[in-house]
Amino acid sequence: MAKRAGKGIQRITSLYAEGTMVYGTVRSQSGISDRCFRIDFNDYGNLTGTYRIPKNIDGSDIPKIVADRIAKQIRDYPEVIDDSFNDELYREEVMEELRVQAKAYCPYCGKQNQNKDAKFCMYCGMRFHI
Repeated sequence: MAKRAGKGIQRITSLYAEGTMVYGTVRSQSGISDRCFRIDFNDYGNLTGTYRIPKNIDGSDIPKIVADRIAKQIRDYPEVIDDSFNDELYREEVMEELRVQAKAYCPYCGKQNQNKDAKFCMYCGMRFHI
């Protein structure tokens, strides 16, 4: 639900859920800095769609937009779960695997990198943008 809620928002660099908490990172409009946010969907032990944003990002509506989208999915939960939802999850897993495989080779020099989590090519030193 969290990944689906973040789709189409270009400034979100990270968005994931742990239990009833959703954590995200938003890039500033200038692109210079990132700000983190969290959304708490724990409604006194229940998941009802009610949420709290304990720490809001100055001047950004993105956490509220994401929270509203997730809350709508929670309230509409029986209608949301269908084959398209499962297909979307499968596509996300496949795309993540492709991103990992793409990092195995440097797009600049073509050399194979052993560390799939590397941010720079160990041969030419260029930064990966994947």
